[in-house]
Amino acid sequence: RSQELEKEIQSGEKKNFDHVVKCNIGDCHATGQKPITFLRQVIALCSYPALFDDPQFPEDVKARARHILSGCAGKSVGSYSISTGVEPIRHDIAKYIETRDTIPSNPNNIFLSNGAS
Repeated sequence: RSQELEKEIQSGEKKNFDHVVKCNIGDCHATGQKPITFLRQVIALCSYPALFDDPQFPEDVKARARHILSGCAGKSVGSYSISTGVEPIRHDIAKYIETRDTIPSNPNNIFLSNGAS
């Protein structure tokens, strides 16, 4: 329906609004939110480690990518992880739960899966 409304507005049809914001598919960029650069940079470094030599990447990004890769076999996100998920990430999640919820959290009780395991 949003595309129909946009076409109606473009053709000059009067509405109680002058534009349509598409929020139905979880696309925050469609609503004008800027991409989160930190996450994209970490993903780029994890996916293509040769970028670690690029001075355009901040040190905190490099540190996070190294941390993630330290739990990947061969230091590659293309490798299979253990069935429970990448260990450093499970530890980070446990620490986050403890901080947020103020209850003990054990990374050995946290399982990360893409749904195929």
